[in-house]
Amino acid sequence: FNPPRRDAAEPQSIIGQSQLCTEELEAKTREKKALVRLLDDVKKKKLLLATRIAKKKREMDAATIQTIEIERKTQLLANQSRVSDSELQGVKKENEKLGLEVEQLQRDLQAVQLTYEQELQQSEQLKKMVQSVRREIASETRQRDVVQHDLQASRTAQALMQERLAALEARNRALLTCVVDTLAA
Repeated sequence: FNPPRRDAAEPQSIIGQSQLCTEELEAKTREKKALVRLLDDVKKKKLLLATRIAKKKREMDAATIQTIEIERKTQLLANQSRVSDSELQGVKKENEKLGLEVEQLQRDLQAVQLTYEQELQQSEQLKKMVQSVRREIASETRQRDVVQHDLQASRTAQALMQERLAALEARNRALLTCVVDTLAA
């Protein structure tokens, strides 16, 4: 502030100017205080905003790190999913092969069961035939025993008959000799 210059110094004008300067000075001081308060408020807001920005940056960094970790985990899960899909396809193919083998084994089992039943029927028939043959053999054995017994009895009777015949022939000869001796005498 540049006050106008005057040659004559008037005391009232000096006092007036002094009061005016004082008032201006007070106004400027109030304005300075208001500006200082405003500057402090702006600094506080700036500090607060810097703190918020730092916090948001930390949150953003944490979110970025978390996003990177999630992407890495997602990639890992995708790889595991591909591996699992491949394994699943392999298991499906193996399951299909085993299903075909099971079907073949079931057909084979049915054929074996049918053959077993046929063999069992044939075995039963053979058992019946063996039993029949055994009965026939037992019957034949009994009949042979009877025949042998009859043959033995027949031989014994023949031997007795031969002995009687021999005795009769000896008696006949003796009688003949007696008759011849009697006639010759």
